[in-house]
Amino acid sequence: MGQNRKCGVLLPISSLPSKYGIGCFDKKAYEFVDALKEAGQSYWQILPLGPTSYGDSPYQSFSTFAGNPYFISLEDLIEEGVLTKKECDKIDFGEDETSVDYAKLYEGRMFLLRKAYEKSDIYMDAEFRKFQEEEAWWLKDYALFMAVKKRFGGIPWSEWAEDIRLRWQNALDYYREEMYFEIEFQEYLQFKFRQQWMKLKAYANENGIQITDGFRADGLERILYKCPHCGTEGELTGKGTGLTCRHCGKHWELTPIGDLAASEGETEFAHVPDWYRWEREQVRRELEDGTYKLDIDVDIAMMVDFKAIYKVGQGHLTHDREGFTLTGCGGKLRYTQKPTASYGLYADYYWYEIADTICIGDNRCLYYCFPKAGYPVAKTRLAAEELYKLCKTRALAK
Repeated sequence: MGQNRKCGVLLPISSLPSKYGIGCFDKKAYEFVDALKEAGQSYWQILPLGPTSYGDSPYQSFSTFAGNPYFISLEDLIEEGVLTKKECDKIDFGEDETSVDYAKLYEGRMFLLRKAYEKSDIYMDAEFRKFQEEEAWWLKDYALFMAVKKRFGGIPWSEWAEDIRLRWQNALDYYREEMYFEIEFQEYLQFKFRQQWMKLKAYANENGIQITDGFRADGLERILYKCPHCGTEGELTGKGTGLTCRHCGKHWELTPIGDLAASEGETEFAHVPDWYRWEREQVRRELEDGTYKLDIDVDIAMMVDFKAIYKVGQGHLTHDREGFTLTGCGGKLRYTQKPTASYGLYADYYWYEIADTICIGDNRCLYYCFPKAGYPVAKTRLAAEELYKLCKTRALAK
């Protein structure tokens, strides 16, 4: 038994030493791999590598598949000739090299990365064009999202103009043309991230070190709730690096770059967005043929005037083509919400470490509904979005 045991070290990429504001894929990362090898270690465990949003937490990312551009090595870009050491040394990344000043990092690092992009002539790079084609299934939407977010000053997408918020085709076409270079810049960042990350990972593997985020599939069943093999809902479990259906036993592995592969048999969906898109199509079909119905017992909490949340009791929540109906609290509560009241639904996972929640309400009062039976709230979110589209389409047709 003892001969099969292995050990390693947890160290986030951001915690590596760096004179440019944050740890990244530079020579210090390679030196750490060498140190692990010399110490007889087998694993380097890291934290999620996704691009961070407000709060700069690795667990609050804009994308499951994109990489954090902060981790791109400026030293490598200097070697490529798209940056100079003088340009990098001029930037103020903060006075304390033992901590990250994210405000200065955002301004300085992105300024340098944009300068590198402008000097790169990346559109002439055959490898970049290949990357664009192979990763188009997530890259195009991600780059557009980041470009439009910048255009609107970084505000939440829910506050954007209605046409792009609801992904009207004419708006998508307009922004893709209007923001062509900003979109290409975002794609360039992901290309450089992937290049440098895979190079570091290969070096580690060659030296007997596995870089792992061994919990990447944890909680994935909250999004991928329907098994494409047997069609059962709510029987999937995501844990470690795998996703398993408890009903039929089928298992999929999630790779470090977000690809899915079935352990046996057909891989129905190689990418999470394709699986999720299929679930959306299934929900829309149920709405169209009238078979969709949410009918569950819930615990209820209320937020009044956006000041505080109060647990108020138990109740019952239904959702169908007529909208939401919430009843409870010994007959004292009855709230209904029409399908056109909102184009989306706030449905959160493990909300404040309490439970998954479905939130409905208006500007006076919000009702947080916590399903008692582990119902997949992602399905309700999809249903609310698709129902809104169907109602709007019918209204326009009239």
